[in-house]
Amino acid sequence: MPATAAIANATVGATFVGLGGQFVATAQAGGVALAGDMIACSFQNPAATVNITGRNLIITGLSIHAMNTGAVVAVTATSLLWGVAWGHTAASLATVDTGSFVGATTHAPRRLMLGGMIAQVGAIIGQPYDRDITRGFTTPLVVRPGEFIATTVRFRVGTATASQEVSYLVAFDGYWE
Repeated sequence: MPATAAIANATVGATFVGLGGQFVATAQAGGVALAGDMIACSFQNPAATVNITGRNLIITGLSIHAMNTGAVVAVTATSLLWGVAWGHTAASLATVDTGSFVGATTHAPRRLMLGGMIAQVGAIIGQPYDRDITRGFTTPLVVRPGEFIATTVRFRVGTATASQEVSYLVAFDGYWE
C-alpha cells in the first residue's frame, strides 16, 4: 500500500509520482474549497540524453477510480473534481509561460477537466465514490520530452482532516512516438 500524504500543487517527494498507479491522499487542512487543484499523480516524460532518445508521449485516454479510506465520511460529503494538466516544464501546477512561444523557457500546464465524484455522508471505509471517470481523447494529449503530465484533483467540498483519506487508482492509455 502506498504511503498516505497530503497533496499539493507541486509533487511531494516520490509520493504522487508515476504515469498512473495507486495513491492515498488526505484532504487539505485549512479550507478545502480554497485549496485549488492539487497533483494526484505526476510524470515527467524523459528528455533526450546520450542514452535516451526523446519521444513524444501520446495520451489517448485516462481512467480514475476512488474509494473512501481513513474514516467514515461524517458531517459533510466529500466531493472531488478531477482534471488533467500536461505540457508544463516544472512539476508545479503554478508554472507559467515565459518568453515567446517559439523561445519559451518554461511552459504552463494546459488543463482539461475530467469530471467529479462524491462520497456521501456515511460512506464507510472501503466504499467506492459514486462513479469512476473514464475518458478517451479523440484528439490525444501530446507530452513532449522533458514535459510533465499530471492528474489533478480538487477537494471541492469536504472535511479538512487528516483522517479523511481518498485511495485512488489512475491509469493512462497511450504510447510513445
